[in-house]
Amino acid sequence: MDIETIASDKNNINIEGIGEVEFVRSRNARNISIQVRPFAPVKVVIPHYSSLSDAERFLKTKLDWLKKTVAKKNKAERGFTVFDTST
Repeated sequence: MDIETIASDKNNINIEGIGEVEFVRSRNARNISIQVRPFAPVKVVIPHYSSLSDAERFLKTKLDWLKKTVAKKNKAERGFTVFDTST
């Protein structure tokens, strides 16, 4: 599975079948973690002492899990009703 870097921002990448993945550094994080939340891009939280290449390697090991989880998230998002106050 190829991971393509988006030219506009070095902290975001686009993965086929998953979408945008955002890398965020945190001084509070002790481990590299992946956050999947509705209506938000996938977020990879990186401790301040870890490198971006460590985070990308971690992400590659979790791609199968991530694809299944993002598919569940997308299905749940389609079930939500979004109200527009302008109509």
